[in-house]
Amino acid sequence: MNLENVVLSRSKQSLLLFLLLSPLLFLSMKATALTVPAGGQLDVDGGLLSLPCCDLIVEGTVTVTTGEIIVRNIIIAESGTLLLGTGTLTIGGELTNNGTLDDAAGTVTFINAEPAPPDQPEQPLQPQQIPALPPYLIAVLVLFIGCLAALFSRRREQLRLLTSA
Repeated sequence: MNLENVVLSRSKQSLLLFLLLSPLLFLSMKATALTVPAGGQLDVDGGLLSLPCCDLIVEGTVTVTTGEIIVRNIIIAESGTLLLGTGTLTIGGELTNNGTLDDAAGTVTFINAEPAPPDQPEQPLQPQQIPALPPYLIAVLVLFIGCLAALFSRRREQLRLLTSA
């Protein structure tokens, strides 16, 4: 077989490109934490940082002036500083503070936290369970969508040929 004479149709080209690039989609889905390294800074000033399935690990400085951060857990390392101006922290799990936490005027809200009965001590918070699709099902859906795109592209080429004839 001479590969110089092989010409792929547009639909096959798009499907091949999709199948080659789709694994890159799954590489980015493995993140479970956002880390601000020592010496690094993150400033949420009037904005929203919503990462409900991720942890925020603070080794540098995080400033929430007037914005809001939504995360699963917050871990402040010994070198870390979290400055909460009038902003809001919404935490679905636990807050571990080994560094500096300044929440003078801000609001810290724990989701899924139920008050303890008056005669019992408080129980540790349980992380909020967020439903997610298993990776194999996401892969099947991505392949299915790619196949549909290739079929529609092929059908469009057939219709173009019929209308031009």
